[in-house]
Amino acid sequence: MLTKDSSELKELIKDFVLQLKEEMLGSLVLRIEKVESELFDKEIENGKLAKEIETLGKSLKAGRVDISHNNLVFSTTRIDQYSSDTF
Repeated sequence: MLTKDSSELKELIKDFVLQLKEEMLGSLVLRIEKVESELFDKEIENGKLAKEIETLGKSLKAGRVDISHNNLVFSTTRIDQYSSDTF
């Protein structure tokens, strides 16, 4: 029979609390691992997007230079045409 002061009762309660604690912590650990995994995936995605932005930025800068160069060539050609037509 178990009594209030029984060591068996104390051990039973300890075991129950430990088991409950392990189950709760196990669930928490799984959730933390899931969040860490999602964070890692987001970091990888952000890295890829950063590289894509950098590439697009370089392409945009190169395109602006080409556009500026083409506008200069076009303007020079029009000036030459205007000059030859006038003189």
